[in-house]
Amino acid sequence: MKVPLSISRALGDVVVTLHGPVDAELLEHALTDLSEDQGNLHLIIDLRDASSIDQPSLLVLTRASERVRERGGDLRLSGPREPVSEALERAGLSVVGP
Repeated sequence: MKVPLSISRALGDVVVTLHGPVDAELLEHALTDLSEDQGNLHLIIDLRDASSIDQPSLLVLTRASERVRERGGDLRLSGPREPVSEALERAGLSVVGP
C-alpha cells in the first residue's frame, strides 16, 4: 500500500508528494509542521499521483500558500492530472510546471 504523502528535498525546496485521494487532515498537519514548525519557506506540492482533491484539501492549500507568502516564501503546485487540475483552477490556485 502506498503512503498518502511523502516528503523529500530537491535543490533547497521541500517537495510534498501526494498519492491517491488527498487527505486534508494529513496535508494540513504536514504543511504546518514543514512551514511553521521547521521554518521551510519554499514548498512544492507534487500532485502527479493525486487521484482526487476535495474542498477541505483545497482550503488547506490556499491557507498554507498564504501563510508561506506572508513570510517571504512560496508554495508551488506541480503536475496535477486533469480532475485535480480542474479543481485547483476552480479554487483559484495556480499550477506551475508539468
